[in-house]
Amino acid sequence: MKKVRNIRAGAIFVIILIIVALALMYFNSYSIALMKNGFDSPRTSIIDIGIDDNGKEYRVIKSYDDQQNMKLAYLVKNKVGLWNMAIVSDTPSIETGFVKIGWMRVASIKRYGISDDTPVEFEIHAVYCGNNATKLIEIEPEQLPPNVTVNVQQAGKAYTLHFIAFGEGDKLSNIDVYQLLQNSGCVQ
Repeated sequence: MKKVRNIRAGAIFVIILIIVALALMYFNSYSIALMKNGFDSPRTSIIDIGIDDNGKEYRVIKSYDDQQNMKLAYLVKNKVGLWNMAIVSDTPSIETGFVKIGWMRVASIKRYGISDDTPVEFEIHAVYCGNNATKLIEIEPEQLPPNVTVNVQQAGKAYTLHFIAFGEGDKLSNIDVYQLLQNSGCVQ
C-alpha cells in the first residue's frame, strides 16, 4: 500500500514538473527563440509588430553584438503560441555594410463591380541596419518615389532605415539605398 502511494506521489510530481516545464517554454518562447538564434535580449529592439496575412502575429527585431555588428530577424508566432524565427539577416553586404530584411502584406483589394478587375495593393517593408554612418542621416521626401515613406533611427554611426511602400508594384526595388546614402555623404 505504501509502495502504491509512493508511485502515485512520484507520478503526480513528474506530471507537475512537465506542466511547469511546458508553461516555462510557452511563456518564454520569445526569449528562447532569440537565444537559440544568437540574439542577445538586452541588445534587441523591436522595429515593427503586427498581424500577417495568415492571421499570425509577427515581430521584426534588430540586435547588435559586442563588435556593433547588426542583425535583423522576422519572428512569427505559430498556432500554438510559440515564437520562431522565419527570416534572419546577420551578414552585412560587403559593398554596402548593412544588413537588410523585407516583408510584404496585402494592404487593400479594390473592386466596384463583380466583373471588374481586382487590383491588389500591397504594403511592402524593407529595413536596413548598419553602423557606417558619417553624419546625421536625413532623407527628403523628394528623394523617394510616390507612396514611399522612411523612418530613420540613428545613434551615432549605427542606424536603422525602415522603408514602407504602398501600391500595386514593388516601389522599393527601385530605390538604391546605398547610393542614396552615399550621394548625401551619410555613409563611408
